[in-house]
Amino acid sequence: MAAPQDKPKSVFQSIDWITILIYAALLAFGWMSICGACYEYGQPRDLLSLASFDTRTGMQLVWIGSSIVLGAIILLLDDRIFDTFAYFIYGIFIVLLFITPFLAHDIKGSLSWIKIGPFSFQSAEFAKFATALALAKFMSPYGFKLQGSWKNMSIAIALMMLPMVLIVMQKETGSALVYFSLFLMLYREGMPGFILFAGISAAAYVVIGLRFDQTLILAQSTSLGEVLVMLMIVAFVAALIIIYCRPSALVGESGVDPRNTRQPYRRALSSTFAVALPLMLAVLALAYIIFPTLAAYHELTSALQPEAVAEAAEAAAEAATSLSAEASQTIAADAGEAAEAATAAGPLFTISHDSFLAPLIDHIRPFNLSPILVAITLLLALRLFWIGFSNQVYRYAYIALFALASMTVFFSANMLVDHLAPHQQKRIQVLLGLQDDPNGVGYNVIQAKIAIGSGGLEGKGFLNGTQTKLKYVPEQETDFIFCTVGEEQGFIGSTAVLVLFLLLMWRLIHVAERQPFAFGRVYGYCVFSVIFFHVLINIGMVLGLMPVIGIPLPFFSYGGSSLWGFTLLLFIFLRIDAGRSRYVRK
Repeated sequence: MAAPQDKPKSVFQSIDWITILIYAALLAFGWMSICGACYEYGQPRDLLSLASFDTRTGMQLVWIGSSIVLGAIILLLDDRIFDTFAYFIYGIFIVLLFITPFLAHDIKGSLSWIKIGPFSFQSAEFAKFATALALAKFMSPYGFKLQGSWKNMSIAIALMMLPMVLIVMQKETGSALVYFSLFLMLYREGMPGFILFAGISAAAYVVIGLRFDQTLILAQSTSLGEVLVMLMIVAFVAALIIIYCRPSALVGESGVDPRNTRQPYRRALSSTFAVALPLMLAVLALAYIIFPTLAAYHELTSALQPEAVAEAAEAAAEAATSLSAEASQTIAADAGEAAEAATAAGPLFTISHDSFLAPLIDHIRPFNLSPILVAITLLLALRLFWIGFSNQVYRYAYIALFALASMTVFFSANMLVDHLAPHQQKRIQVLLGLQDDPNGVGYNVIQAKIAIGSGGLEGKGFLNGTQTKLKYVPEQETDFIFCTVGEEQGFIGSTAVLVLFLLLMWRLIHVAERQPFAFGRVYGYCVFSVIFFHVLINIGMVLGLMPVIGIPLPFFSYGGSSLWGFTLLLFIFLRIDAGRSRYVRK
């Protein structure tokens, strides 16, 4: 256990200097990148000119200097302040987030910036550390558990979701999505992996569903996206049954009789592997064989209607009077298509005209198979519910809920996308390859890729980038700052920046794991989760791998709110870690 130490070390003896050095290196790289992004041809290159307060590079120096002072002040505070006033700090920022839309000026459609004199700040950037403190406070009591306690899980998620909802009201979707990263901390603290898997699955459903929604298969009758997602849901259900419901996995489960686990397991497996999946595949295979024939049959029968024959005769007469090479080719092509349709529909055509099946076949056309696949999945979910409750093995019921929730998320995705702003919808379509808009939404990413690619291995050198100097890349000093690194420092410089971020994240995990109490560990993993999400999404969107959602790159992007917000987030953790010197393990 942890016990007080007789003579605790001073703050500067206990502080994690490795993290401080990484922080300083990132600030230096970040300022150089802003210099490259803001520099214009003909501007003096000396340090005094770059540091002028009339320029953005000079103002960023002010933000860097003030951030260092802010970090030093935090280190001089008593670390117990953050534990004691965690809920109070959280409450202040919740109120601030609530009133921000009423006080903020509309900047590019966003209502998140509050203006005070010549300065503006974004309250959403500071709410991250407040939320992390509140979560750490809530999850720090002795004996606290997430797993097996839906009450604790619900409260923790509510603490995360409340600022997220308020930020969405400010029309800052990108900043709101950052709070989803805190689920990584919950996973470390005991959240079942099932929930994390469900979140990743939901993202996969949305991406695949949207990407292939307009791709029609089976005689243009059914969406490929819907077919793929329904098959994925059933496959995931099968995997979850094998992982979580096999008899060996239920050993020690409260309320479960070990002797009453094998038969439900066999029933669930047979319902999935012997009924649901084969039935889905059989329906798809049958449609693959029959639907093209049906489509060709109806095309042929419609062509043989008296009206169609008369029209064809008139067209043939006109073509005969003025027959040209082009007309001949058209007639030959139409004849070829008709021959193919006749060949495909031949057997069905014969059956329909020589048997009592004619009226039935005449009324059957290729139809959307998605409702059948949904019905099969619903029946499987109901079957799992029955297995779970009848045998009192409730994991089957949870898996059934997963299947139902999966279908709900998938079919609501299109409605959610329809409620996004038009520019956000276009960004998603461009990312998924559904739309090519090189002069519109896709322009930023295309120019960023050109800038990064032009840097080559070693880069063009400090202040020598052409894409950035000629302002081809919009928002190049904020959201797209990484393209300046790629152009001026090349592959080597970009790799160095990525290594620095990886070192920072590795160090955050290391420091979090050595905390003597849960408060410091939970807060540390919150810091790691937020920084990891920002780095992943920002660099991913510059490379065209992630949607452009407008979040800054930590310690690089221009602006005081972002830099102060990340400095507060990081240095509070460093101060909490430094306070561990008061305790020793016994």
